[in-house]
Amino acid sequence: MISADGWLAAFILTQVLEMPVYLRASRALAWPSRLACAFGASTLTHPVIWHLLPWERAPYVPLLLAAEMFAVGV
Repeated sequence: MISADGWLAAFILTQVLEMPVYLRASRALAWPSRLACAFGASTLTHPVIWHLLPWERAPYVPLLLAAEMFAVGV
């Protein structure tokens, strides 16, 4: 189950996993812009996905796919 009290740990793990991907994908940008994009993307989407989706009430895999599609879309 996903709980609000585990959010910070999940957010840190998300940043550790996703920032290198964003940094590599945005090589054409200047370093401050690359860092802002890398950190900002997850910072905007992670709290929404964690706190607003009904993780305890909906099937996990379809919800996970919806969450990832939302994150990529943003």
